[in-house]
Amino acid sequence: MKGSNFKIAAFLTAVVAGIAIFAACGKISDIQNDLSLTINPNVISIPLSIQFTDAKPGGDVVDNVTVKVTGQDAGKLYTGSAGTLAGTHQVKGGILQVAVKKKDVPTTSAPLSFTLEIDAPGYMKAYRTFTIADETARMETVSMVNIQSPPPGVNTKTATVKTQNAVASSVTIDAGNASLFIKDGTSFFDSLFNPLTSSANSVNVELSYFDGDIAKATFPGGITSNTALDSLHGKILGPIQFTPIGYAIVRMDVGGVNVRGFSPQGVGLTLRIDPNMVNPNTNKLVMAGDQIPFWSFDETFKVWFIVGF
Repeated sequence: MKGSNFKIAAFLTAVVAGIAIFAACGKISDIQNDLSLTINPNVISIPLSIQFTDAKPGGDVVDNVTVKVTGQDAGKLYTGSAGTLAGTHQVKGGILQVAVKKKDVPTTSAPLSFTLEIDAPGYMKAYRTFTIADETARMETVSMVNIQSPPPGVNTKTATVKTQNAVASSVTIDAGNASLFIKDGTSFFDSLFNPLTSSANSVNVELSYFDGDIAKATFPGGITSNTALDSLHGKILGPIQFTPIGYAIVRMDVGGVNVRGFSPQGVGLTLRIDPNMVNPNTNKLVMAGDQIPFWSFDETFKVWFIVGF
């Protein structure tokens, strides 16, 4: 396994059947926004169908999903009914179909990749990167976490932290094996580094920890990556496959504006690991002194990067 990297996750697979194959016949100049793939000789059979399901065991298909599609090859891909894949789409029925033109047939040496930012009412936002390397039709599943009824292995804690003159006092928030520390004197900033204040004199915090199988099933971006970054040494590490043991999501807002930065006092995050866990790099129980890379996911660029050990 190249770049075997310890993060925080495990596996849950929903078995799905039913691949739609589109035959080519007739003649049409190009794919249009109201295309019918069944009469377009320039389109191959759909190589990828993506189903969105609730992450609970035996969970139902998630309907009314919104996907934002980005990535270097998104412009070469098409949906089964709505034209070019790049952009934002409403997915009805819980399945997104992805097609390519014959001139862009992917190969192992020239694959096509794209990333989904996935939203659905009542569910946590999800991210997933896909790579198509041949014409073989396949079905993939994206497991989504219901906020009010999460699956086993997800712990969420919300808190309202009081501030005075836009500055917080020390507080600790625990959720499962994750602890968030807001240090005394911390202030908060938006994406443009403007100080954040609110009439409520508070910051809203949501901490979620994902453990066991559910962590791998919902791992942001997926457990493989071609773009993971070593920010400590300024280089791209991909392709790599993560062996996650868990992960945490921290969301903060002040008066509805997302927090994107902190003052030097800062915020600390501690993740605890199961002492019975096997380190995949040594095939032995994890022990004091083992180096485990600590990763962070950038939701803007959809990239994992190492921030320490």
